Amino acid sequence: MGKSHSTRVRRLTAAGATLLLAGSLAAAITAPAGAADGDRADGAAGGAAARGAEVLVRRAPASGEVVVTAGPARESAGLSPAAMRDLRRYAAQSGEDYDALVAAHRGVDEFAAYAQGFEARRPDLYTTSGLDEDGKWVQTTRRPGAAEMARIERLGMDVRVEYGAPASSAELEALAEDLIDSVDAAPGLVESAEASYDDVSRRMVLSYTPADSAPAARVDSTVEGAVAEAVAPADGALPLPVATREVDVDLLQEATIQGGGNLNFQGGAACTAGFTAVRKGKRGVLTARHCPNKMTYGKRRGLIANTAVQTTKKRFDLQWHRTRVENGHQTGVKFRNSRSTTRVVRKAANAPRGSVVCHWGRTSGYSCAKVRATNRCVSLSGQKTCGLDATNRYISAPGDSGGPWFLGNTARGIHAGGGGSTSLFTRIGKAGALGARVLTR
Repeated sequence: MGKSHSTRVRRLTAAGATLLLAGSLAAAITAPAGAADGDRADGAAGGAAARGAEVLVRRAPASGEVVVTAGPARESAGLSPAAMRDLRRYAAQSGEDYDALVAAHRGVDEFAAYAQGFEARRPDLYTTSGLDEDGKWVQTTRRPGAAEMARIERLGMDVRVEYGAPASSAELEALAEDLIDSVDAAPGLVESAEASYDDVSRRMVLSYTPADSAPAARVDSTVEGAVAEAVAPADGALPLPVATREVDVDLLQEATIQGGGNLNFQGGAACTAGFTAVRKGKRGVLTARHCPNKMTYGKRRGLIANTAVQTTKKRFDLQWHRTRVENGHQTGVKFRNSRSTTRVVRKAANAPRGSVVCHWGRTSGYSCAKVRATNRCVSLSGQKTCGLDATNRYISAPGDSGGPWFLGNTARGIHAGGGGSTSLFTRIGKAGALGARVLTR
C-alpha cells in the first residue's frame, strides 16, 4: 500500500520454492499437494506443513484453472445510465479507455452479488474475485464441485475459476487481524500498518510505516515478531507465506436523511452520511464508526438519534443512527452522488477487485477509482480496522468519512480513510455485523 517506491522489502522470493524472511525467520514452501475436487467442507489446503527455520508454512493445494463459459445463447446484463456515467467519470480522471471499461463491467452487479453469496455460502472454498483484462475471475482453495460450477454458469457470462489458493477468505481475514494486532501491541513503534492478500503471488503482505524516531532495530523486531505470533496455534503453521514491506505513507481516518448528507458535531463539520439502512425493522443512516457519536444531520437537531448503534466488533468502521420518526421524519432510499444530484439505491454488493467504484464526500465531492485490493486489515490512526477495500488512487479528504461508495445504483461501501495513493472504504457486506441491511428499491 502507499507509494510504489517502498523503502525496504523485507521478504524476497528466492530461487526455487523458498521464501527468505528478514532476520532469523524463514519459511519453506513445498510442492503442491494432491488435487482435491468437489464441494467438501474439509481443510482449505491439503498436505503436511513445510518446516523452515522458525516459521512453518502449510503446504499449498494443487492449483489449476477452468473457464466457465456462458454459451452462445446467453448474454450478460447491461449497465444502467448511472453506471455509464460513473465509468465516463473514471475514464476522464484516469485516462483509461471508456469503451473497454464498459465491456469489462457488463454484468458486474450480477457477478458481484454472486461472489458475495459464494463467500457467505462457502467460506472454506472462496478466496477472492475480481475483473482483469481477460474478464471476470474467482479464486478458490480447491476446484469447485458441479453444484458451484452450475451456479457460475447460470450467471450468463464467462468466468475464470482459479483454484489452488493457499487459504480461504475467512482464514485470510483472521491472519490479517492477527498480524495487525501483533504490530499494534508495541505502541510508538509503527505509525500505521496494513495486511492484505496478494492474489497474484498468493501471499499475505504486511506493509508498515515506522513512527518518527522509532529505533530501526525495535521496529524490525516488532514486525518479525508479528509474523511469528500470527501462527495458528492448532497446527503451528501459517496458511501462506507472509512478506513484510516498509512504506513511507501514513494511513489516516478522514473525519473532520439520505445518504451523502452532511453530519455535524457540536455545530461544526464532522463526517458524511452513508447509505440509509434498516435495522431491526427501524430505518436510519450508516456512517463510519470513528466519526463522533452524537452527531446531527446537517445543522438540524432531532432528525437522527444522537446515540449510534456500533458493531460489537470494533474492527469494522461502521455505525448506524436511527431516524427520529417520532418527530415526523422519514427515511428515503436515495443517496447523494454529486453536489446537485441524487440516485436511488437498487442493489448492494461488495465490489470485485479491479472494478470501478465511485464515492461522494462532503469535502472532496464526486470522484472515481478502481478497487485494487479487497478485505484489508489496517491500523488507522492507532486503531485496527478490517473489512476494507482499497482503491488505486487517493481521491478522498478529511470530512468524507462515512460517505457512500457506489457504482451506478449499487451500494459498494462506507468511506473510512486513506493516504498516499489509496482511499479506503468498509465493504458494504460488513453492514451485516450491525444487523443492518441497505435500503433498496
